[in-house]
Amino acid sequence: MDAFNLQLQNVSLRFQVQDLQSQINALKLSQNNTANIQLSSEPDEKLPIQRCRWTFQEDQLLLQLVRTHGLTCYKTLAKHMEGKKPSQVYFKLRHLKQLYETHKDDTRVYNMNKKWFQYFKSCNC
Repeated sequence: MDAFNLQLQNVSLRFQVQDLQSQINALKLSQNNTANIQLSSEPDEKLPIQRCRWTFQEDQLLLQLVRTHGLTCYKTLAKHMEGKKPSQVYFKLRHLKQLYETHKDDTRVYNMNKKWFQYFKSCNC
């Protein structure tokens, strides 16, 4: 059984193939320039994950767009944000909402995310 590390633009995962056809498919995937697959003998070898980074300006623009279009219009929000995908917008908003729900009484976290926390409080969402 061979192990493969797969790294796409923003995703890194590890999988094992148990038959020859799966191994051939994995190698074909690595050759079509959409992924980088490497044979690995190390079972716990980790590849660095590239995370989506948000600048302060993007964060402020997202807040403005959310106030205009609402929290659930990920495609619309992403359309107005150059270089962002709907899934990235979704995960950013989910992270901020979870942060609000778990840290709304923490002054330090509140001050770092004040405008978002005020928005979540005002919309009761």
